[in-house]
Amino acid sequence: MTEIKIVLPTTVKVDAARCQDILDQRSSEELRHEVVSTSEVLNRVREELSIAADIQRSFLVSERDLNRLSDDLDLGVLMVPCKEIGGDLYDCVQLGEDRYLICVGDVSGKGVPAALTMSTCLTLVRSYSEVIDSPSAIMRRVNHRLCHNNSGSAFTTLFL
Repeated sequence: MTEIKIVLPTTVKVDAARCQDILDQRSSEELRHEVVSTSEVLNRVREELSIAADIQRSFLVSERDLNRLSDDLDLGVLMVPCKEIGGDLYDCVQLGEDRYLICVGDVSGKGVPAALTMSTCLTLVRSYSEVIDSPSAIMRRVNHRLCHNNSGSAFTTLFL
């Protein structure tokens, strides 16, 4: 290790306490800057997660809309994600005059990846239910599509 020596003229008096005050002030300023920067990033992430939560809620059918499907149906729903967004899903799709497909599921994991898989799963169920009226056939198709290109090994527990 190289040692550096600074030789001060004898006329210069060094105030160790003043030097420490300058160092402490600089450290405080740097720390304050870090806190402000981190807070700004955290606020942006919170705003983005709030937007994502709104988008996710828009994918799910409301209790009011569920009960408009039929006078014979009385359904209740409540989803409270563990984090801002998650992988819980539900739906009720009319298959015919007096037939309904009720869908309830949960995607593995939490957060954005689970929410994206959840939206894909709901989209697949809704799309296939427009052309297929057999729950088992819909489930086979949904399973096939969710397994395709699933490098992250995400899975969904789904009941139709």
